[in-house]
Amino acid sequence: MKPKNKILIDPKLLDEVILWRYMSLDKFIHLIDSKTIFLSPISYFKNSDPLEGYLPKKFHMDMENTLRSMRESLEPDYKDMPGEMKDWLKEWNATSDLRMELMKEKTRGRQSICCWYESQFESEAMWKLYGDNGKSIAIKTTVGALKKSIESENNDNLVYLNRIKYLNFDDVFLKEEVLLENNRAIASILFKRKEYEHEKEVRLYYKPDEYDLFNPQHTMFTDYWEKYTIKPYFVNVNINEMIHDVIISPFVSEPYESSVKAICSKYELNNCKVYKSALLDKYDF
Repeated sequence: MKPKNKILIDPKLLDEVILWRYMSLDKFIHLIDSKTIFLSPISYFKNSDPLEGYLPKKFHMDMENTLRSMRESLEPDYKDMPGEMKDWLKEWNATSDLRMELMKEKTRGRQSICCWYESQFESEAMWKLYGDNGKSIAIKTTVGALKKSIESENNDNLVYLNRIKYLNFDDVFLKEEVLLENNRAIASILFKRKEYEHEKEVRLYYKPDEYDLFNPQHTMFTDYWEKYTIKPYFVNVNINEMIHDVIISPFVSEPYESSVKAICSKYELNNCKVYKSALLDKYDF
């Protein structure tokens, strides 16, 4: 059954909040040609942020200790067990840590995200961080427009939009309340280290069905997680509803600027402004 709401947004994110997405030209063309937003699995970010999707150290260690205690409390009594079963269980226990680690990595890594920059103004830093060697564009929208663009299209699964919370991952005095998503549950997908605070990220994300995690047939006793393939997720959007402005990198010259404008015209982006950033322009005294 399709969800009544196609996107759940943090109540603190008002409709008029301005969002930017900086991207290479090929990603922009994919966006307007496919009319989908590409959500990258967290596992794709292991080089740019190896702690993406993790909890701060204190809570990560607490969870590890809890899982270890649970596993130790369930250790079987081999005394009256048939020999074949005993051998199988001993072999399984010898590899259980590796299986548990694989399950956790796949569970964490399969969540998919799309990162937006929150600001009233464009960012010189964002142009350089995501600028594809200067040849890039940015799209500008609002929370309200992004919501309408998703809800107006046929989407089967619920997605979420929240601000990222930047934390000191080494702080041993962090309280659990800090980790709660809207006072409900811990959502590791919404935390990043303080070192990334300059990104001012608002995250659009998708959490795969938890059925996989609780189905008795899909446990550590099978090779389910070894075979599980992590894939990106695509959200259908109304492009003209979503994109207010297309801004061309301030670091490019012709014919790049004209080419971007021609692409926007070809794809009939009629409801938005297309212009080159004035970041490097001089004042006209």
